Amino acid sequence: MLNYMKTLLIAGFLLSAGVAMCQQTGTEVKPAESPTKMHAEYKGTTTTVAKQSRAVTISKRPGQAQRTHDVAYYNEEISKVDAHIAAIDTKIAHVNNTPSEKALAEQNGWFQEMDQIKLELNQKRATLVQKRDNL
Repeated sequence: MLNYMKTLLIAGFLLSAGVAMCQQTGTEVKPAESPTKMHAEYKGTTTTVAKQSRAVTISKRPGQAQRTHDVAYYNEEISKVDAHIAAIDTKIAHVNNTPSEKALAEQNGWFQEMDQIKLELNQKRATLVQKRDNL
């Protein structure tokens, strides 16, 4: 019985010493930050200009492969924008051919939203074409 009590006292002492040691280290647990704040603080983008190949290499984030911004890259991006614009035009044509959907779209301002998106895509396309042509 005496041996059992000694073991319990030693275990209790070790447990309280361990808790005290953890409290002394002062490690703080920070709550998770919102993704927008984390993204705004990210400073990992690097730009390298290679003068011989007339291309720019961009490293977006750690772990992602670097991508050379050359003519092929800009052509791919331009084709993505063109495909997006074509998809919007197809959807607009479909909505215009269905009277109930057309009335609902006009009521909700969907056509104006699509026009705004197409305008932004055309501006993005013009920027990409300009960057491609300046290589």
